[in-house]
Amino acid sequence: MDTGGEVLRDTGGEVLRLSILDVLPPQPVRLFAAAVLTQLCILLLLGPVGHSLLKLQLCSSPDAFRSITVNWTPGSNELWHFKAHFILDAWYPLLYGLLLYRRAAAMLPRGVERTLLQQLAVLGAACDLVENSLHWSVVENLAGASDGIILSAAACAAVKWAVLAKVCWALHPWRAVGGGW
Repeated sequence: MDTGGEVLRDTGGEVLRLSILDVLPPQPVRLFAAAVLTQLCILLLLGPVGHSLLKLQLCSSPDAFRSITVNWTPGSNELWHFKAHFILDAWYPLLYGLLLYRRAAAMLPRGVERTLLQQLAVLGAACDLVENSLHWSVVENLAGASDGIILSAAACAAVKWAVLAKVCWALHPWRAVGGGW
């Protein structure tokens, strides 16, 4: 049955019609727009190193990390772009963490699933902040970064991506309101 973009929900004899604005009220819409704009700006700031960032984040080998950043020396174009992206990426996790937290609140009734998704959103954003801090701490000497910092940053990135993939999948726009995992 075509609902004209609406989601129908039976609440025990009463059928509620929910539009997308009921699922994603104005505040999360603004947060979503801000997150998308910020992500686009981060990609622009990354410029020529953008294609290497995911590999860099998930490097579980210090040698692989150093091979990616070997030409990112002081004064290089690549290092400038990598450093510049932190202008936005320093606070971007707070923005998308809040967006996902609010989205869970808008989509789900109070309960275990909503609480778990909100906690996972916070965990993912926190892992991103730690990862950013670790990378920033060695940005002036990437070749001399300790193996511990490289591996810790990679572990934070891996947890971040795994957790946020689960949260984003659970909160995708086509999910039925109040549906399960």
